[in-house]
Amino acid sequence: MQRILLAVAVAVPLLSGCEGMRARQQDRCQTANWTEVGERDGFEIGRESMQMQAERYKRICGDMFQAEPYSQGVQKGAGRRPRPPV
Repeated sequence: MQRILLAVAVAVPLLSGCEGMRARQQDRCQTANWTEVGERDGFEIGRESMQMQAERYKRICGDMFQAEPYSQGVQKGAGRRPRPPV
């Protein structure tokens, strides 16, 4: 019985913390400027990883993710990436 009470005592704060994290993520999704997010990602990670990152945003943000502005931003950001010396 004590183990069950201990498990519940540990689980309740963790679950409420997870719910708070989800709410903050949804707020970020709703207010995101997807062109700017894409531009940052394009500069930092390049075009090669864009699809994987876009899928992650889609999974987290659902319908709030805007693929077209994100893709445009990635193209712009990737164009600013330094080129390796030849």
